[in-house]
Amino acid sequence: GEHGFTLGHFPQSFEFSTLGGWIATRGAGQTSTGYGKIEQMTLAVRMVTPVGVLETREAPAVATGPCLLDIVVGSEGAYGIITEATMRIRPRPQVQDYRGFLFRTLEEGIAVLRDLMQHGPPPTIARLSDAEETAASLALAHEHRGLRALIEQVVEGYLARQGYRVAPDGSCFLLLGYDGVASRVARRWRRAEEICRDHGGFSLGRSAGESWKRDRFAHPYLRDLLLGVGVMVDTVETATSWTHLLRLYEEVTTAIRAAVRAGDGGPGYVMTHISHIYAEGASLYTTFLGRQIVGREVEQWWEVKRAATEAILSAGGTLSHHHGIGRDHVPWLTREVGPVGVRILRVLKETLDPAGVMNPGVLGV
Repeated sequence: GEHGFTLGHFPQSFEFSTLGGWIATRGAGQTSTGYGKIEQMTLAVRMVTPVGVLETREAPAVATGPCLLDIVVGSEGAYGIITEATMRIRPRPQVQDYRGFLFRTLEEGIAVLRDLMQHGPPPTIARLSDAEETAASLALAHEHRGLRALIEQVVEGYLARQGYRVAPDGSCFLLLGYDGVASRVARRWRRAEEICRDHGGFSLGRSAGESWKRDRFAHPYLRDLLLGVGVMVDTVETATSWTHLLRLYEEVTTAIRAAVRAGDGGPGYVMTHISHIYAEGASLYTTFLGRQIVGREVEQWWEVKRAATEAILSAGGTLSHHHGIGRDHVPWLTREVGPVGVRILRVLKETLDPAGVMNPGVLGV
């Protein structure tokens, strides 16, 4: 901000959410690959519980038994209210250099992300869209503006001859970016561009990155608009290792498509992006749409949600990477953390909130 620092946490809810909410949900911002998820940014907290105040010490690291800070981060309001937090901040970046690339296949894009995270230079932001999301993003772009205009200029000619196609079964778009001091960002980009080219990427330049930055907080507004015209729409997210990532993507996509059709939602539309990446693996964020059945909206959605969650767990994904457990995921929580894990969560609830007044029902407690 005005003092020249940033937290680096920019979730899509940034315009309306709060620091306490970010911590309570163990959230992830759009630049979590470079700045970390909220738990990496949280140094100390103060939480008011029904039985007293839980306050952790402001120290860069401690060895005082199990980390009590982690009881607060991700607690979803089940144990108390977060009233104060000390956060790790960074100098505000001198430059933000975000660029776009096209890849013929999702596998090529995944190979780039893995290479960058395991061998460097790790990006500040990376968002790889599958062919369906790439096509949808292009369709939503303003006429002759930003990403749409850029691809329209090149795709029909050179790119098409080289095997790149923007279609639901075509090419995949990668947004890649680096924040920091200009000279260091330039060095990182030289190597990152080499890696992208080595894996078959075609550079769309900075205009694609600027287009994404301009619209970065706009897409969630589409949800209410779509629901208002009879379209079922929701998202599911997970994470897994690089070894299992493609299988997880394929099985979740297949399960959702089948569930949308089975619920009379028509052929539906399922699209996915990878947007939080690590040396060990990455997250998947899937959006699904279908025709909404009047009078059965909740039941129809729940069948798709259940099918997606079963596919996630069966294919080795986590129940949630950053959306949390809430109430929707409680039926699967034991499969995620085991019966001992659930018992620990319940004992914490009984200890800190014996009357059960704090956000009852979340975390299954």
